[in-house]
Amino acid sequence: MVSLPQANWQWSVDTEDNSVKVLMGEHSVDIVYQARMFIPFPQKTLYFSLDDVANYSLLSEQFSVDEYSDEQICHIILHILAVTLFHKPIMPKSWLFQTQTQTQSQDVSYIESRECVYLTSAESNVRAKYFVIDCDEHFALCLLVDVTHPITSRKTFRQGQIVKVSLDKITCIESLYRLCF
Repeated sequence: MVSLPQANWQWSVDTEDNSVKVLMGEHSVDIVYQARMFIPFPQKTLYFSLDDVANYSLLSEQFSVDEYSDEQICHIILHILAVTLFHKPIMPKSWLFQTQTQTQSQDVSYIESRECVYLTSAESNVRAKYFVIDCDEHFALCLLVDVTHPITSRKTFRQGQIVKVSLDKITCIESLYRLCF
């Protein structure tokens, strides 16, 4: 699979089966969200814009192939772009995650977009890696980077799903650059 945007890449929405895909020539990537969760597309398919390609390239610079395959990186970036471009606003679901103590969360006041953090599910006590798509002084919109994250006994997030949480739920990843990849 080609992991750099090509001229034939398209966003595709099928309102009949309520799905969104990225068409990539012979390949396609299914976006985990249903079409009803996105703002209406002006047409069934939209070609990648120059901004889409530029944002894809910027995001791909943050990735290290040591931890993820090219296909996984492409999948994650496409979900970040889809959410950034088309997803309708969502309400916070902070109750699903553990509140972190000051030593666990460090100082989350400096959390910025485009970095990775950990969230720990309140019920299952399982920690997973998330990418911060957007952040303000109270909340962060985060996209799951790990393959799955068990949230409750009946609910598991899949890679690419988003959640909005209050900053006190976030644990910073300790690294020099605090990047995902």
